[in-house]
Amino acid sequence: MLALYSAGEKYTSQDDLASRLGCAKSTVNKAIDKSSKLKGWMARYMKSSPKAQSRTDVVEDSTPSQREGDPSIESVSSDDVDKVMAQLIQQAEPEKRAELNELDDEQRRELVKACLEQQSDMHIEGKARKGNRILGRKP
Repeated sequence: MLALYSAGEKYTSQDDLASRLGCAKSTVNKAIDKSSKLKGWMARYMKSSPKAQSRTDVVEDSTPSQREGDPSIESVSSDDVDKVMAQLIQQAEPEKRAELNELDDEQRRELVKACLEQQSDMHIEGKARKGNRILGRKP
């Protein structure tokens, strides 16, 4: 086997080597285990484990994106910011209202984004509870 390795031949498999050399597969296995050169030769040509080729439409649609935010949340318009801030100020306690009114435009936009993300998450959780009821599971 070292001669095959030195000649630059590709490693195929232990079965192939055993048949070419006229010995048992276990003998080939023992020889590879004892020689670091042969281990490297084998490792270089071994096939890697299979990888996922593609995802189906069902998986694609039902898998939440971990890298990208919701585009509707990322591009919040000034009108949406004003509407949500008005609701927050109306629902807030008097001392919190003053804090909300003091926020600058960037802070207001970030607060609105956080609120919209929470609403989106609550919507998803609501769907899950409904789906569990349909399947006869307790929420």
